[in-house]
Amino acid sequence: MANTNPTLSSPLADQTTETKTSFSFDVSSSFTDVDGDSLVYSARTPLTGESLPSWLNFNQQAGIFSGTPALS
Repeated sequence: MANTNPTLSSPLADQTTETKTSFSFDVSSSFTDVDGDSLVYSARTPLTGESLPSWLNFNQQAGIFSGTPALS
């Protein structure tokens, strides 16, 4: 039997945060896998595919973005 790709089960809303304010965003419940496989996540900027800003961390196992943006 072929493996089925994971799907987006609930849309992700745009997120904003203030400088010097702790930020956390969990995307793990937004994706499902009908085969029941464990998911490992990855993240890149949407327009360029570049790495995330240096202040923003992404936990690939948990599917959670976190960090605190500093003043530029």
